[in-house]
Amino acid sequence: MEQRARKQVLIVGMGAFAQGLASLASRSGATASYDVAMGSRRMLPGRSGLLPGLEDTPVRCLEEALPEADMVILALPASGLPDFVSSYGQQLSGKVVVDVTNPWKSDYAKLGCTAGPDCDVDLENKDVEYKDQLDTTDTSSSWSTKMPPGPPKSTSSSSATWLAGALPSSAAVVKSFSNLSAYTLIHGDPLTEHMKSVAASDSHQAAQAAAELGRAMGLEMRIVASLSYAATLEARQHSLLPAWQWPTWLMATTWLLVHTYSFIRYNYYGNAAWYTVILWITNKSIGWVSLWGMVYTYLPGVLVCWWQLLARRPVVRLPCWLKAWMDARKPLGLLSLFTMLLHLLFSTFLWMPSYYSKLWDKTDVAVVPTINSTGLDAFGLIKGGKVPPGLQVIFADDAYTYSTTNSTTMSTWPVSGPRKQTVAVAALNASHPLEMLTTATNIITLRSKLNWIGESSTLLGIISGVLMGVIALTSMPSITPKMNWREWRLLQSRAGWLAVCTATVHVLLLGAPWWPAAKEDWPAMIPTITLMSTIPPMILLLLKGMLVLPPICIMLSRVRSGKWACRDDAGADPLAHTAVFAIKQH
Repeated sequence: MEQRARKQVLIVGMGAFAQGLASLASRSGATASYDVAMGSRRMLPGRSGLLPGLEDTPVRCLEEALPEADMVILALPASGLPDFVSSYGQQLSGKVVVDVTNPWKSDYAKLGCTAGPDCDVDLENKDVEYKDQLDTTDTSSSWSTKMPPGPPKSTSSSSATWLAGALPSSAAVVKSFSNLSAYTLIHGDPLTEHMKSVAASDSHQAAQAAAELGRAMGLEMRIVASLSYAATLEARQHSLLPAWQWPTWLMATTWLLVHTYSFIRYNYYGNAAWYTVILWITNKSIGWVSLWGMVYTYLPGVLVCWWQLLARRPVVRLPCWLKAWMDARKPLGLLSLFTMLLHLLFSTFLWMPSYYSKLWDKTDVAVVPTINSTGLDAFGLIKGGKVPPGLQVIFADDAYTYSTTNSTTMSTWPVSGPRKQTVAVAALNASHPLEMLTTATNIITLRSKLNWIGESSTLLGIISGVLMGVIALTSMPSITPKMNWREWRLLQSRAGWLAVCTATVHVLLLGAPWWPAAKEDWPAMIPTITLMSTIPPMILLLLKGMLVLPPICIMLSRVRSGKWACRDDAGADPLAHTAVFAIKQH
């Protein structure tokens, strides 16, 4: 008798998703409260079977299992729904029918309908319109939401509403579990992983029944008392990172433009070797994009502040493009962090005098044009104890050619290389076992150290990267709710602006000392990338600095507090400028 009181759940289908539902029900212990079975039209009447690993879930004949089921989960492809309804639709009368499909455009065409408007709107903005109308009730294990009734929707807006129109009126259709993947169902652990889903239906009892089954399987369930929400659920599953699409395109397009500029500047006009475009030029363009990504992240907030100040309104109605830009600040900031990490990684392998000679100190060294290789250490230098104390020694390479003389007077000799240079050499201790030992001035060796520009720019680059990493960590969903407003503002605003400042000064130190040498260092009078990349962040810092310094900061504070706000003219709409969110026009 107790066994008959348990609800009968039939999963129609034998695919990966159907097996995932059965596996989760078995692993979570839901089979202690529900009799879960899988239905297949291939199973002969009077017989049943078991799949490997699903010994608690028998596979039954579909014609025999449907009449006994209290809840039927249609784990079928959306294109197979019409055939199933035509064959078994009448047997679903009075039952709870759960639709888990996510149709594609071709599936909508096969259903004889088209996708509803919810599939084309900005889903993030759509939720905002309902925010103030939601009636949310929290419980210990779930939360339910009552959606606003809104205008009636066509049955063509989703597969669930199509089912509701095709099945008998006594069948209660629920849209649920469609946000879960077969992989999550098969490999997920409801005890340690946070998995949640939605049960949307026009019947509260049917939605509650589907939600109870989900909770029994360890899911956190949300009840939406409107089947029209199924269109939003289906559209959400087919969208590919909607909040990241245009920020990614923006950053990718920016990188392509600045990489082309860097190639023209250094490879075409600067006569740099073609292969340097693989890593050296890429490192420059990646660092450029990272700096501009920080400008993209913080510029919209500054524009809104100036808008408030000029309009003298504490709250302004943002146009769609500016609101979309404000909403994209987090993806833009994370993409900027990603490019900065790439820049730091590339610089680690390129941080050597042959690429950045201007950042290394030059010294006087002893040069030996020819020497037996057994007398060299791992750095290609003469081993200690074989030269007079106090002298560094390098071995002549292909880039520089040193000439020697037997005289003791200083002589000047040409050196081959990208530019004609001279070094002073002189004979030193001709009686020393190492013959022809000479001294060269202003030479960078493997033992040279960073100069003050090299050390300062490196320090500021590391500080900027660490700050951006901290900002990214505090924006994680698991950390953000634990922060109060002061902590959030300190890390997301003040630390962010400090990261912009340090990154800008880092680039300025690398290139600003050489800006005056336009005739020598600017081929075809093309500015260096340090100048081009720092102009936007310097403008951004100027606009921000004006906002935080008196008297503009005092004026902005008075506008925001309402003491110096612009009053609406007589007869004007008092709510004309109070909308924080933009209304998307269709």
